[in-house]
Amino acid sequence: MKDLKLDVLGLGTCNTDFLMDVERFSIADDEVDITNLNTLVGGSAANFTVGVSRYGLKTGIMARVGNDFFGRKIRLELEKNGVNTQRLVSINGKKGMAFIVVEPNGERSIYTFMGSNSKFKFESEDISLIKHSEILHITGIYIEVVEEA
Repeated sequence: MKDLKLDVLGLGTCNTDFLMDVERFSIADDEVDITNLNTLVGGSAANFTVGVSRYGLKTGIMARVGNDFFGRKIRLELEKNGVNTQRLVSINGKKGMAFIVVEPNGERSIYTFMGSNSKFKFESEDISLIKHSEILHITGIYIEVVEEA
């Protein structure tokens, strides 16, 4: 990892986003049909690093994902978008998820499950990559992790 130099390193969350369009939000004991459902890669660090990579910067991500289908999907999507995933570590347990409900007027309601995002612990390879990155962008992560960075 000593040879790896990044312009920008994103430290934060990677989620599977379930984006649901509805005609209206539900209330207690109510049921509302979903008119459209998409499954996307999300999370603030994932979204940020993909966006920065599209500007041609050498970008990497430091995060934890579940060791499952969705974790592999997140990795593949990030790599497809030019994001270095050496420190996207797969761990046992449930992945981070966000359930995003959107009304026709654009208002949204978001329910999140931190899952593997909440299991982030620094490893020596993480510290090395931070030292070899010009910019460290921290987003959507617990304050204890920020203080250690």
